[in-house]
Amino acid sequence: MPAEKGSYRSIYSSLWDDPDFQSLEPLTQTVFLCLRTFKECNFPCIYVFYPEDVYKRLPKVPKEGIDAAINMLVGQEWIAYERPVLWIIKGFKNEPFRAPNNQKQITGVVAILKSLPKLKIVSDFADYYKITLNKGPKEDQKKIDKKADLCSFTGCGKLSTITIMGRGYCDEPNHRDEAFK
Repeated sequence: MPAEKGSYRSIYSSLWDDPDFQSLEPLTQTVFLCLRTFKECNFPCIYVFYPEDVYKRLPKVPKEGIDAAINMLVGQEWIAYERPVLWIIKGFKNEPFRAPNNQKQITGVVAILKSLPKLKIVSDFADYYKITLNKGPKEDQKKIDKKADLCSFTGCGKLSTITIMGRGYCDEPNHRDEAFK
């Protein structure tokens, strides 16, 4: 993709027909679309965000109006915001290219979540999508005797790094594939 076009972001066109979206003020709709199409907005729609970025993209709108729109989106649970992390709550659920059983996507989402600041919003996201994030290697080493922390693949015995449908799996892709059989 040519760099001059920026990052590609997709949104279902039915968003415009959603009664909840239609009930939002036009500025709030614009701010939502701005948040959803930011270059920083990633595949799972949880990313580091600073309001100044919206101020720059909407220079003719007073900062107070943008702040009010962000607060409205938080109040109506379109987004969650715990500085500096913003989560578009149903963004990942409604991502057209999301394949819930795709192991590469799950692994990528886990990597993104682990790269974010360790805030409650990140664990809320993981809970919402039933993604378990294990602690670092030292924490895992302390729990090595617990069966739940070991890979569920027959005979593996490695520490699990992700939980899928209540069972732990290591980083071996074919081991996680067992969860979806």
